[in-house]
Amino acid sequence: MIDWRTPPTEDGQVQAQRIAQAVNEYYGQREVIMLIVMTGAVLPAAWLASRLKMPMMLDFVHATRYAGTTEGGDIEFRVPPRINLQGRDVLVVDDIYDIGLTLEMIEDYCHARHAASVNSAVLVRKIHDRPTTDRPPRFIGM
Repeated sequence: MIDWRTPPTEDGQVQAQRIAQAVNEYYGQREVIMLIVMTGAVLPAAWLASRLKMPMMLDFVHATRYAGTTEGGDIEFRVPPRINLQGRDVLVVDDIYDIGLTLEMIEDYCHARHAASVNSAVLVRKIHDRPTTDRPPRFIGM
């Protein structure tokens, strides 16, 4: 697994480039709002943003389902997105896709604000036997 606290490893750079290529092909020159999930996705989002070719605006969301517990519950937005999402293409960037519930809730939040489209990108997908949501990220590094 990649340690996000250190400069990107060769694997991290390769995955960021691979995701960027797919994102660039998908969006072309359409402007995208990159919505960074705090705090884990800060570095992966920077690596990805530096490789994207389309115009973009950056924003972040600080959301949690844990709020002092060890089991996830309803999502709490400590800091919601500040950019108006209505009619905009949104790319939610997170570091790790585990079961996908938090990511799904963030995507639902964006849809409820009438985003034109909402997709997600993660650098790492955890491999495990637990059930996941039926909406995996469109862009997955490894």
